[in-house]
Order: sequence, then structure tokens, then C-alpha cells
Amino acid sequence: MKKAEKKRNAAPPFTTSTLQQEASRKLNMTPKRTMAIAQQLYEGVDVAGEGTLGLITYMRTDSLRLSEEAVEAARVFICQRYGESYYYGKPHQFKTKAGAQDAHEAIRPTHVELDPEQIQSSLSKDQYRLYKLIWSRFLATQMANAIYDTVSIDTECGGHRFKSSHQSLRFPGFIAVYEEGKDEETEAVGSPLPDLQEGDQASIRSLDKQQHFTQPPARYTEAMLVKAMEEKGVGRPSTYASIISTIQDRDYVIKKDKRLAPTPLGEVVNGLMMDRFNDIIDVEFTANMEHRLDEVEEGKRQWQEVLRDFYQGFHQEMENAEEALKDTRLKVPDEETDEVCELCGRKMVIKMGRFGRFMACPGYPECKNTKPIVERMPGRCPKCGSGMLKRKSKKGYAYYACEKGAECGFMTWDVPTEFDCPSCGHTMFKKSGRGRMKPFCVNEACPNFLPEDQRGYRKKAKEGEQTEEPAAQAEGPAQEETPEEAPKKGTAKKTAAKKTTAAKTKKKSGEAQ
Repeated sequence: MKKAEKKRNAAPPFTTSTLQQEASRKLNMTPKRTMAIAQQLYEGVDVAGEGTLGLITYMRTDSLRLSEEAVEAARVFICQRYGESYYYGKPHQFKTKAGAQDAHEAIRPTHVELDPEQIQSSLSKDQYRLYKLIWSRFLATQMANAIYDTVSIDTECGGHRFKSSHQSLRFPGFIAVYEEGKDEETEAVGSPLPDLQEGDQASIRSLDKQQHFTQPPARYTEAMLVKAMEEKGVGRPSTYASIISTIQDRDYVIKKDKRLAPTPLGEVVNGLMMDRFNDIIDVEFTANMEHRLDEVEEGKRQWQEVLRDFYQGFHQEMENAEEALKDTRLKVPDEETDEVCELCGRKMVIKMGRFGRFMACPGYPECKNTKPIVERMPGRCPKCGSGMLKRKSKKGYAYYACEKGAECGFMTWDVPTEFDCPSCGHTMFKKSGRGRMKPFCVNEACPNFLPEDQRGYRKKAKEGEQTEEPAAQAEGPAQEETPEEAPKKGTAKKTAAKKTTAAKTKKKSGEAQ
């Protein structure tokens, strides 16, 4: 039996890579969305009583350096709010990895005294969540270690040794503010162990046999892919988000249950690149090129020589690939569905077009039948009682429509649920968006009917005015727009806003003259 004390250190402050990983784990934000919100916080937000403030430092960095002023401000804040025992004891600096560019310090709040709850009313929902993540992580770096009491017991039985262990938190330290997320689920902490002494006899109450098999590596999540790219030297902090966004936009990978899986198109492209441009797509290529560019910067090599060495081999590979594939048509394997073509009876397959994936008959050109890929939703159409389908507008916004289409004409931004109204029996709906779980009735004749203006959607902005939550506008259209009108109205609003701004600028310049 062994009892010991275990100390746990706080994670270092955010770099671009770790911010994208943690936002993906904890906030379910894509790297692209994370960087867009971080850009807003960096450029400045109108904070009530403070004016326009840039709330975080520059968000494209791989440095762990923290300024002395920021560390001192954190010390004062921690001692005032949590007490001296929660402070680390001295300025806590972290070592930046070799090869990192140290032009910008780590991502941190510019004003640590502005805690997230204090300025929440001035931020959109996503701005608040991301700012709280950055603020908490930075504050935790300057807080005391968490202290655990650990107990481990070795029990011998029938010539075999069984190990049991348990740990309990004695002093939270930085965990009072922040705890780092994990990519993989960890085993749950067991119940406390009995108070035994060395040499005590124990009896077997029950025996539970379990067999485990080695599992293949899990597919990458976006957070795991960012981490792998950083470890292998693929891309830079400023390009991680765009690379992940590009491979999804081009349908090389598809996201299923937060995991990225290659598509048939992606596998064909990967096979072609591996066959014809093996050295270019090698994960070591970027690191080697960075090393050569460093040598150019240090004056050890001429830049013309580096370009010549690269281009000669690359140009030859291009000519060889063009010659080998001159009369070849690449075939992307079709993904068969259970949908049957009503014209010829064949099972339809999924194809990729300029506007995304769609279903087509494999009998083309004899049969030219095509269908959009739709997702059937729970519930029934409140207008005619038919099934409900999930569709997408031209700008990619999800809306929900009756399966009869124009024959019925019902469509809405609200999400149909599996619940029926207890008063009228109609299908209940809920507001779109993550975390929106409270269903409501849309039947106007029902006493439980909830009018549109009470469903929590923001009001439409008047022409030339800015909405209260510009970040939310990027996620979806206003409630009052119909799915077909959403793209057109969105464009008109932007144009009107630009004209209004231009008119004001012209008027001011005229007054000045």
C-alpha cells in the first residue's frame, strides 16, 4: 500500500494550434469559426462603459511568451479574487518550442480585470464563449498547482498481483478556473479505496472477467488533425483553419459524428498525388523547405539555387503526369444508396456536382433522373400531415419543408421534433441552433401556440442599420425570411449598408470642404 501527494501543473497559454483544438473540444467550433470569432475579439468590441476594446492579443502565433505586465496583472487579480494561496508564487513563464516564431506573444486577454461575466452583455454568444476560454486559460497559467492525494494498493491472490489506485482532490489550485479538455475519453474515477494497512487479509466477494481487443486508431477530429499538422510541420498557425476548411469544401473529406472520413473523391485524389507527386505531398516536405528558407535568411544559400533545385524536379514530374494521364479519365467510385430510381428501377448513387452532392441514376445517359439528397425529419407537416424533410438554401442554410414540396408549400427555419403537442396533437418544433431543446406548438388554433416574435429569434435590422449580433448573422438568416428569399435579402442588406456608409462619408467630406 502506498500513499503519496501528486501535483498537477496548469496547461500553457494558448497558441493558434491549441486554441483551435480546445475550441473544437469544448465549444464544438470549427477552426475556421474559431479564427473568425478570435479576429473579432482582437480587432475590437464595443464594451459598455469602456468603449471599443481589443479584448485579446494577436491570434496567429506559436509562441508561449507572456509579457511581464500581463503576468503582473494576473497576479494582482488572482490574489484579490481567490487569495494568496491560489497564486503560483512567482511569475510563471513557459518555454517556447524550437523553431517557433516569437514575434507575437501567446494568445491572452488584453485586460485580465475584464472577466467574461462582467462584459457578457456586450458580446455575442460565441464571442463570450471564446473569450471566456482564452481568459480562463491565461489566468490558470499563473495559479497554483492542483494537489491530489493518491492511494495505490497491490493485492496478491492465487499467485497473481492486482493493482488498485485512487486519487482525491485536496487543493484545486488552477482547476478552480480552468481544466484542459481531452481528445479521448478517459476512464471514470473509481470509488475511494478502503482504509487498509499493509499485510491485511482480504477476501474475494466477486470475480468479473473482461476481455479487451486492440482497436484501430480512431479517425481524426478537427482538433486532432490540427495537433497532428503542428507536430509534423504541415502548414503554419495562419493556415491550419484554411487547410481543414478547403479539404471539406472540395469534398475530399466529410465530417461524420465529429470525425473526418475520406470520400471516394478524396481517395482518388490522394492516390493520384501519392503516385505522381510523392515527394511534394510528403509530410517532411514543408519542414525541409522551411529549413532551406532559414538557410537563405542566414546567407548560407542563394534563393535562386533553392528555387532551381525545386522547380527542375517539379517541372519534370508535371510533364510526366500530363503524359501518363493524357488519355485517362479518372473514375470516382459511386456510393450506392437504398433509394430506387422511379424511372428505371436501378439503385441511385451519390454524385458530386458544382453545388455539392446529389443522387443520380447510374443508368446515365439512358436515364437522366436526379434527386437532391434530403434528410427525413421526425414529425409531420402541420399543414397537410405529410413527412418533413431537411433541405438547404442556396447559401447553405438549413430549413425544413413538407415532402410534397410546392404542392403543400409549408417551410420553416424551426426544427421539427418527435414530440406531439398534448393539446392539439400537432408536431412540435424547436428553435434552430445548438442547445435549443424547448419545443413549442406552431398550430395557431391551439392554446399552446407560440407566436414567432416570442420564439427567441432576433429582430430584423432596418435598412442601413447594424444588427445587435453580427456574429450570429454569419451563422444563419433572420427568422422572418423565407428559405428561397434568404440569399437575395442578405445581399440586398449588405449592399444597402455599404451605400448608406458611402453616403455618410460623402456627406462628411462635403461638410469639411
